[in-house]
Amino acid sequence: AGLGLNRAEDVTPTDHLEMLSDYLIKLDADIYLLQEVDRNVRRSERRDQPAIFAEALGDFHAHYTKAIDLQGGEFGVAILSRWPIVDARDVLLYKPDYLDQRDVPEWYSEQRVFQIALIDSPFGAIPVGNTHLGLTEEQRVNQINEMVETIEEISVELPWIVGGDLNAEQDAPEQNARLLEGV
Repeated sequence: AGLGLNRAEDVTPTDHLEMLSDYLIKLDADIYLLQEVDRNVRRSERRDQPAIFAEALGDFHAHYTKAIDLQGGEFGVAILSRWPIVDARDVLLYKPDYLDQRDVPEWYSEQRVFQIALIDSPFGAIPVGNTHLGLTEEQRVNQINEMVETIEEISVELPWIVGGDLNAEQDAPEQNARLLEGV
């Protein structure tokens, strides 16, 4: 969401937001899990993207979680829901320190988060988790294990919806981690 669709250089950040909003409206979902969302970031004209998307969808409820500071604003993840978000929690995930390794770009050491919300739907409570995992297998395995531990600690006796940008191929070893085995 931060850079917009296909990173096209001839389209303004406002145009990107309109295109993304239109796309979300066409999906007509009850719950959206968004990653790479800007809030007050220079590159996206200091707009509050979660608020813009929530309004475009017809006054959806939004829960935003900052992962990192970026260009004077925040970069993170968001849960948007047609129904009220009655409880929310943000968990910082494993953050490696690759800053002293010359062959690894600095963004490999970015903070990652696991965002949790309890949504009050007409069908009952729905626990939802949203994340944007790290760029290496080692990061993702640690982060997925932390997510599973968090879910187990909360011990809600309901099925969870968990999604996000896992930064992994479908057949990657970490895709077989505890999170996908069922908690």
